[in-house]
Amino acid sequence: MTVTVRPLQPGDRDAATAADRASMQTFWDAGIPLPDDPDEELEGDLLLVGLLDGQVAGVACVDLHDGAWHLAQMSVHPSAQRRGVGSALLLDVVARAAAAGASAVTLTTFRDVPFNGPFYAHHGFEPVDESLHPWLAEARMHERAEGIDVLPRTAMRLALPDGPDA
Repeated sequence: MTVTVRPLQPGDRDAATAADRASMQTFWDAGIPLPDDPDEELEGDLLLVGLLDGQVAGVACVDLHDGAWHLAQMSVHPSAQRRGVGSALLLDVVARAAAAGASAVTLTTFRDVPFNGPFYAHHGFEPVDESLHPWLAEARMHERAEGIDVLPRTAMRLALPDGPDA
């Protein structure tokens, strides 16, 4: 089993969208009634795919804000979960952010869902006051409007060692 990460290529879009949509089932199975929007597009300043044995199994969508990278979305197909795809995507985002001189990587997530808040905490992310970063406050406002605020949500940040405000 080999996991690799690379930027999304045009031919990856359908598989990446399918992985993202399929990952919704994991939340529904955990009792999280996320809204289902079949027309939602993968968006971001950087789109990465996680490949499991050469097949698209996950996707990460990153937005760039004021020297920080914001992981707007990360999804792994249920058939590929717990095989290192999510960790590989996350570590690749962090490595790319550090190489670009970013000060931090931020995200919003479900605080208590094991494959969300605790997963990111395991990778060094810490809760942060969303009001300290305008893009986090904006992301939380969007989540509330979309009906995603169904369980305790949190904003998290991983300071990068060489960033200007690490």
